[in-house]
Amino acid sequence: FLRSIRLGFRARFQENAQTSGRRSEFFEGMAQGIEELRALAEEDGDLHVGFNGGTTALDAASREYLENRVFKYDSDPARGNKIPKNWLNIKEVIQAYERKA
Repeated sequence: FLRSIRLGFRARFQENAQTSGRRSEFFEGMAQGIEELRALAEEDGDLHVGFNGGTTALDAASREYLENRVFKYDSDPARGNKIPKNWLNIKEVIQAYERKA
């Protein structure tokens, strides 16, 4: 029974992701790499970026990893079932990247 619920959820999520382009019901969009994230920050510096492990994982990530990572972002850090420590302000993510130079 639970398996069918999970499979149904996964199918609906994939369908939503495919029909809505880069948007999801759980986050606003996705950015490919740090440069795209910087462009978003110039438009709206109040966005939040999903980073599993929060600031600890961000600080441990290499510069190369951040340059090419796909970032999920959202203007509402409370949308869906987010873990607050894993959603960082976009400016904080960019500053962490720049400190690695």
